[in-house]
Amino acid sequence: MEVLIFSLLGGVVSLFAAILLINNRKTADGLAKYATPFAAGVLLAAAFTDLLPEALHETDGEPRSVLIWALLGMLTFFMLERFLRFFHHHHEHGKQKANNSLVIIGDTLHNALDGIAIGAAFLIDTPTGIVAALAVAAHEIPQEIGDFGLLLKNGMDKRRVVIVNILSALATTATALLTFALGGGDNFPIPALLAITAGFFVYIAASDIIPEIHENLTKGKRDVRPWLLLFGAAFILVVSPIAHDYIDASHDHEKEIAHTEHKDFMLKAGDPVPKIVAEVERTSAGLSIHLTTKNFTFTPEHEGEESVVGEGHAHLYINGVKITRIYDAWSFVPSSLLPEDFHEVTIALSNNDNSEYHTVDGQPLSVTVDLSGHVDGEDVHENEEAHTH
Repeated sequence: MEVLIFSLLGGVVSLFAAILLINNRKTADGLAKYATPFAAGVLLAAAFTDLLPEALHETDGEPRSVLIWALLGMLTFFMLERFLRFFHHHHEHGKQKANNSLVIIGDTLHNALDGIAIGAAFLIDTPTGIVAALAVAAHEIPQEIGDFGLLLKNGMDKRRVVIVNILSALATTATALLTFALGGGDNFPIPALLAITAGFFVYIAASDIIPEIHENLTKGKRDVRPWLLLFGAAFILVVSPIAHDYIDASHDHEKEIAHTEHKDFMLKAGDPVPKIVAEVERTSAGLSIHLTTKNFTFTPEHEGEESVVGEGHAHLYINGVKITRIYDAWSFVPSSLLPEDFHEVTIALSNNDNSEYHTVDGQPLSVTVDLSGHVDGEDVHENEEAHTH
């Protein structure tokens, strides 16, 4: 839901800018003039203080590979802009009339890449996703104002301009949701996507926006745009830590409540006792889990229904805190759901009504895997059946 909401942010802001442009060109031009340097500061700060550090963290601090991906991102977007001239429209040279189809294609491609950036950031955690979405929204305002002005100048009617903008903006949401959905798979290149996104942000700020600030100097007038750039960077430097602290604390509180509120399902004498064996592989991308069970069947289709002995799903605990549910023998948990430092993984069998299985004498039916001292990519096996806390 958060990915959907924040990926729509850029489109909503762009639509507002478009309506403003159509009804009041002077106001829109002023907004573009002062929003552009602010966006440059936001993009640079988001790249250097959020995306690149997160990418480095995901690769266990291997800077060379992260910086190579960031460089490739910058070079890729340079080539895209070179061969598709209307990829960005932060300024208009006016030397040739743009083809409307190329403007629309370039804008849609740009929005799709924005969506990939947002989706990749949300795979890390919600605060990083929010910062990326804010950065995208900040630079979308001046970009869309330029695009709208160009389309209107080329004779496209106002109503069609608005419709085209809405459809183009949906590319951001579509690719954000797709990236986030695919990110749950094993070996998904999250660090590479984050680094490429950082290169994308730096390229936009350094090649499109900052040169424009230097070029359009007005003699005798105080230029506030450099200060707006600094303000944009300071904005992210202040907002990002607050977002991380507040949202992370909120999620931790919700997990603690979920852990303390679960019910118990007590087996009766004569009931077949479910057994569980776990194989856990930890990588920088997350946890791969394979469960082998006896006298137990995963029944996600019956979740929320009445309890039945031998049916249900499993609950995943990290260092004693409930993280998520497991509905199949094979599962993958992305690193975005996991704490930075942990050593204990516990999988508890649960019934259809979310009550956790306990033996006749009150012991939980679960298996615990100790990951202390393991090496990433190495399988850790827990062979004890019905291991108790």
